Amino acid sequence: MAHAGAISIRLAGAYRIQWLDRLVRDLEPLVTLTAPARVTVDLAGLVAVSPSALALVTAVLRKARADGMFDEGSVLVFPSSPPVRNYLMRMDLVRVVMPDAETTEPFVRNPPLGFRPCREFVSAEECQAVARDLTEALVERCATDEVARAAIRICLDELAENVVHHAASPLGGFAAAQGWPRSRQFEIAIVDVGVGIRRSLTNNPRYADIEEDVTAITTALEPRVTATPNATRASACSSQDCYCGTTAASSSFDPVTGPHPSVHSL
Repeated sequence: MAHAGAISIRLAGAYRIQWLDRLVRDLEPLVTLTAPARVTVDLAGLVAVSPSALALVTAVLRKARADGMFDEGSVLVFPSSPPVRNYLMRMDLVRVVMPDAETTEPFVRNPPLGFRPCREFVSAEECQAVARDLTEALVERCATDEVARAAIRICLDELAENVVHHAASPLGGFAAAQGWPRSRQFEIAIVDVGVGIRRSLTNNPRYADIEEDVTAITTALEPRVTATPNATRASACSSQDCYCGTTAASSSFDPVTGPHPSVHSL
């Protein structure tokens, strides 16, 4: 396989759900990489990241690593900000992307309460576990009745199952959740880096002539539209699906002092 030389991906500033288009653009050189390269993923200037952005970054890095796109000398430069660096570690970016990496976390892990770290899921059983776990995270911080909890669980079940049934990605999907008490917001992210909505939807001959992504998205949101007409599915969405509600939520960790490497080999 030919090698692509060296590329640098720099993520700086804040990436929240309303700015995912900027994150997609910034990640594009890595997403479109077709040959191994010496990649530098520079997060030194990162100051904030939401669950949606975190899950997307994790998914893209995980896919690039699985595809063998990281040549020798590829590195992940951690944020200069200790709180942001600790947040990425507590939300399991390193554990998911580089499960074999030896790291020392400079904080004490408490059980997640009102948030959930990023996790990967690939099977129908894992879909159900993810939907249940994300629902519990929201319920831990949001006053909900039984009907609301059931509706949220069904919604998340559908989103997670769409990844498994339509994304056509061996990696499956990635999910995370986090809340902010001051703004009274709670964000749940379910992300995949599969074939996308249009390519999935055109597997159904009825929609084979769709050429535009926007048309595919609007079509997929209509009732009884599916990429698998022989299966009992309700939607063909398989791209990046995020639910955002309102509540009061927070995550907390007990920081401890100690050195931590700012660069990890990919």
